[in-house]
Amino acid sequence: MENSWEGFLDILELDQSVRLKANFQILMDFPNGNPTKSMLLILFDQIEKIYGKKRYTILWFNNGRTLYSKIISKDSLDFLLNLWCEIAGNYLLFLPDEVDIKSTKIEDEEIFIGKCLEKYSHLILKTEDAYVVLYLSLKK
Repeated sequence: MENSWEGFLDILELDQSVRLKANFQILMDFPNGNPTKSMLLILFDQIEKIYGKKRYTILWFNNGRTLYSKIISKDSLDFLLNLWCEIAGNYLLFLPDEVDIKSTKIEDEEIFIGKCLEKYSHLILKTEDAYVVLYLSLKK
């Protein structure tokens, strides 16, 4: 794990036992924070490789701390591109399983992300600044 991401573990408020198993990897860089369709196709391919599925759930927050979800695939490329720009400054999670979450209020986005990491043992996360997509996993 790179030292620059260790502080992120503090923000996620993971238990020490979970923290010791946490692993971060930069899955993809987006130099200007705005992806192109070709960049998102590469991201879709990487996510499919990791999760072994062509469809997965994305979760996103708005500034009112409301959580939204949608099941997406490569067919959702335009939706993801528009969403990415629309929610600039907010996290976007890619989860391996189909998660049905209706609009839900979240008190703290980072703690929620930590709980998702614990529950699923891995997740993919677009950072708030949109320059990086991380792959977070827990070693067994």
